Amino acid sequence: MLNPKCYTVSIQDMTTTWIETFHPKEHIVVVLDALNHFDFLSKFDLFLDQGKLYNNKILTIQFNSLDEALSFLQKIPHEAGPYAQIYSLGKLITDNIDK
Repeated sequence: MLNPKCYTVSIQDMTTTWIETFHPKEHIVVVLDALNHFDFLSKFDLFLDQGKLYNNKILTIQFNSLDEALSFLQKIPHEAGPYAQIYSLGKLITDNIDK
């Protein structure tokens, strides 16, 4: 009889680990499910390639400052576009869901 151990990992946990590991000193906007919002995101001149987004779950966009990231996030209302979050210096700052 098998006796496996099963674990779950959320997208949020994976995102946090990714940012802490690969972007600990940057200002990042994280966009979830970018392919399904390709047309919406294309208007921001991000130079996105549909072919590279074919199997994506998370798109990261690096900015020079937290202010730039916040300005960009304000242009992505959750009801019209994808869910997005800002990480700054490895920590989650905010998202685009009205609170």
